[in-house]
Amino acid sequence: MKREEGITLIELLVVMFLLVLLSSIMLPNMSGIIEGYRLDTAARQMAQEIREVQQWSITLQDSYVIKFYSDFNYYHLPLRQDNFIKHRIDLPQGVTFEEVSYVGTSSSRLSFNAKGTPNLGGHIILKGAGQYREISITPVTGRVKVYKGRRVLQ
Repeated sequence: MKREEGITLIELLVVMFLLVLLSSIMLPNMSGIIEGYRLDTAARQMAQEIREVQQWSITLQDSYVIKFYSDFNYYHLPLRQDNFIKHRIDLPQGVTFEEVSYVGTSSSRLSFNAKGTPNLGGHIILKGAGQYREISITPVTGRVKVYKGRRVLQ
């Protein structure tokens, strides 16, 4: 009697069951990874836009202001040629402002003078998926840096 090569229906069902089981375990973890990626992307994009506005100030020898609306999760950037027309940028879904703070004030405005120096140093903390990202703006030098977690003491 000759045996035919191939797989049986039972073997196929066992493999499919194992794939479904592994998928059900991995999918909840994947959503957390995606939310963390959204938070990282939002923080890095915001830091890059702050640096870009700082460069406009230097290049065009003019003051530029970024206004943060933490209650509504968006911020306004000036358009390059016109400081009065603003471009609204919404934070991604699931990402919110935890805190917008500048040294010695409760202002939610960050401005750069014609030399690229910020009016005040401070930080912006974004929250998403139980994680934090801090965007720090150093006074005097205007260095913009993104940190994982909350670096600021409360």
